[in-house]
Amino acid sequence: MTRLPASPKVAHPIQLRIRDAEDVQVNGTQRTRGIREAVAALGVIVSLGFVGYELRQNNQVARAAAIQAIADQSLEVINTWTSDEESVRLLSGVLAGATPEEFTAIENTKLRLMFLALLRIAESRQRQAELGVVNDPTIFGGAASALRSPYLRERWPTLRGSVAPDFAAIFEIEYGLQ
Repeated sequence: MTRLPASPKVAHPIQLRIRDAEDVQVNGTQRTRGIREAVAALGVIVSLGFVGYELRQNNQVARAAAIQAIADQSLEVINTWTSDEESVRLLSGVLAGATPEEFTAIENTKLRLMFLALLRIAESRQRQAELGVVNDPTIFGGAASALRSPYLRERWPTLRGSVAPDFAAIFEIEYGLQ
């Protein structure tokens, strides 16, 4: 005996309406979920844009603070070295081309400390330039005359070890001290 294929069941019209309503409800829920996901994604994008804006603002503040710090350091060195006649005389001697032999041991100690301060400021400027905090290529500032002096050229071998080796190499290239 052969079996006849089962006849397709015909749904009752009321059952069709219920299924159609379920499909619409499911599709409506899916549409609502899609809208919620799109709004959430848009929120994430806006939040990331705001974070980027805040980072840019913070970077500008850091740059301004670094530039101000450089100015403050420079003014402090100038004020320190122009506050008494002896310091002015020593610095004037260096700028006029005097060498270490022309100064006393105490004067050479004072000048050594002055040059260490200038080198620290220059190294700080170099680091800030490397980090992109400042874009000014003139990292050695207004002390360039003193830093190009015969006095420093003669004293450099003893001062070199007081700064980081990578900065010393850059400084030597900048001022021809190799």
